[in-house]
Amino acid sequence: MAKKLKKKLKKKLKLKKKVTTPEPLPPLKAMPIMAKGELLMGNYCNVASVIHTEREFVLDFFFKIVEQSSLVSRVITSPQHTKQIYEVLGTNIEQYEKKFGEIKV
Repeated sequence: MAKKLKKKLKKKLKLKKKVTTPEPLPPLKAMPIMAKGELLMGNYCNVASVIHTEREFVLDFFFKIVEQSSLVSRVITSPQHTKQIYEVLGTNIEQYEKKFGEIKV
């Protein structure tokens, strides 16, 4: 199932123009996080929206209950970082499904 999801995400995230960087981006490493307490608590999201331009992706995360929605977070990032997020999510979904079973959508 993770492979099907990965294929769907790849199709949705494909850009019309291929974007290249002069050098490959270094792998992400664990880093210390400094944040206010309320940010470290995080926000619950049950609806997400993604839009993009040639230069950036906008990821909006909402909490929807009954007929009301609240934007809980907006992330604006480059196509390169969006692709890294996509790859990390795919890897983590595969690991999750190996440990806990298929995620039904």
